[in-house]
Amino acid sequence: MLPFKLIGKVIPGEKVGRTIGFPTANLDQVPNESDLKPGVYAGTCSIIQDNKKKFKCLVYFGPRYIFDKKMNSFEVFIYDFSQKIYNETINVTLLKYLRAPRKTKNLAELKTQLEKDKAQG
Repeated sequence: MLPFKLIGKVIPGEKVGRTIGFPTANLDQVPNESDLKPGVYAGTCSIIQDNKKKFKCLVYFGPRYIFDKKMNSFEVFIYDFSQKIYNETINVTLLKYLRAPRKTKNLAELKTQLEKDKAQG
């Protein structure tokens, strides 16, 4: 049910998103599928340290198909943001469900899909 809120600490990930122009903040907290449907969401987020400033974001919740990993992850792409925020706590609010998780053949296809998602969000 939206809006859905989650607060989590940013942890290091595989750092693949940054190679295709979509660096993500991976959170240490992952919701249960009973609480949140896997997929891509549009939303907002703020860094707890500076809670006054809100950023638009795109969130992926689901298995990391590109790595053949079935365990769900919660990854946040923050629009127009380039700061390093490892170990920072962020507050994420999901506002709109965009689509279900999809397998992509390669990183180029993933980048194309993320660009479409960003245009929708």
